[in-house]
Amino acid sequence: MSASRVAIRYARALVELLNEKNALGEVQAFLDFCDMAIADPQLGPLFANVTVSAGDKAGVAAGLAKNLALPETIARFLHTLAVNGRMGILPELKEAVAQRLDDCNNIRSVKLTCAVAPSDTEVAALKKAMRGLLGGDVRIETLEDPSVLGGAIAQVGSIVYDGSVKGRLNRLRQELVKEN
Repeated sequence: MSASRVAIRYARALVELLNEKNALGEVQAFLDFCDMAIADPQLGPLFANVTVSAGDKAGVAAGLAKNLALPETIARFLHTLAVNGRMGILPELKEAVAQRLDDCNNIRSVKLTCAVAPSDTEVAALKKAMRGLLGGDVRIETLEDPSVLGGAIAQVGSIVYDGSVKGRLNRLRQELVKEN
């Protein structure tokens, strides 16, 4: 099974448990732990190393949980990850947990690709329009790609709204090829 599929299962378990306990706020402690572990030049490789025993990883995770004063549920979750040999999927797990939390809070992520960075006013207008279209709050991540030429491409999950000049030119080219 792929790391992302495993991460999705663990993410679902963590977020559902915390939701049942009315403690979704604790998810942020886990996300912060993941950021720290992934960025650390020693921890990331240690957790990903298959030659380091699960017990050693569990000990490191327990020590970090204590030093960082992580909530008990998060500390136990980290222990479970370590014992089951899943500390190496922290990057995928962080992404899956964040997505699951957004789902619980009815927040949709939109990746907006533009030729140049949009202004705050443009982002606010798009956010308002996307809220109406998607029926929930929206988090926009902007990316710059000069090959777009102009306009924008908005991606929500697997759905792509292409309003770019490049996209329009490609569609026009396809129509011209069909006519000939």
